[in-house]
Amino acid sequence: MLLIVCGKLHNHILQVLLGLLQRALIHPEMFNDHPRAVVIARDAVGNLGGLVRQLSLDHFENESRRMMPFSNDMSSCPAKRYMRQKSPQGLHKKVLATLLKPRNWIPPADRRFFLDAYEVGELCYAAEQIFISETTVLQLKAPIKVFGDLHGQFTDLMRLFDEYGFPSSAGDITYIDYLFLGDYVDRGQHSLETITLLLALKINYPENIHLIRGNHEAADVNALFGFRLECIERMGENDGIWAWQRFNQLFNHLPLAALIEQKIICMHGGIGRSIHSVEQIEKIERPINMDAGSVVLMDLLW
Repeated sequence: MLLIVCGKLHNHILQVLLGLLQRALIHPEMFNDHPRAVVIARDAVGNLGGLVRQLSLDHFENESRRMMPFSNDMSSCPAKRYMRQKSPQGLHKKVLATLLKPRNWIPPADRRFFLDAYEVGELCYAAEQIFISETTVLQLKAPIKVFGDLHGQFTDLMRLFDEYGFPSSAGDITYIDYLFLGDYVDRGQHSLETITLLLALKINYPENIHLIRGNHEAADVNALFGFRLECIERMGENDGIWAWQRFNQLFNHLPLAALIEQKIICMHGGIGRSIHSVEQIEKIERPINMDAGSVVLMDLLW
């Protein structure tokens, strides 16, 4: 028996239509998201009834559906100076010290993001090298916690960490892994904090923190659903556009699925009609963007 865990529980057909139409305005009431955070105990691998707890995040109401022109060509941005190809030692520690505060994180009053575009580029480069070294389908072991869509809801992530343990030497990272199923950005108010913390955790614990891709980790989607606008509003127009482009460049390298103990298959969108084996997913080469993606990729992410 194979257990399928996916990040999306809403109507897939509507999401596919959104991907095909890209710039069409979709009314918010057409969507009803049910993100989940699931804890999987070690003994659950032998007994699939052992999923010990399931927690629903807050529903996302009145989400932004703004449409704007965009380009994902980094060469057109004046911020080329940020493209240093080596991350300074300790940058991810700065991110962890600033953001990993499950009980007392306070959002900045002025909404200004604490990293500049130069630092965003360096953080992305360091995390990207790890993703490049990983397989398209991650081979993971229990015990492991599995998180569904976060969508920029950083306070929800902190609440989950506070209630169920968090990945640090003072938490439970020494004996349990973490798997995040995509859709880190868009809709919520703190997409920048959400994705940068996850990248910093990945750099600090590359063997224990695992990230796979969702359909919102794509420029044509997150340009419309709030991430691009958040980058501009919180980092300034030039730096914000460049940072948004750099994040999307990194997203193209993310793994697409995870297999836990050869028994539990996890992906963002679920298994569509075009997917018949894990080997099909393993053969997808990265980096890959949605424009060049196959039907298999669409089935995985939507």
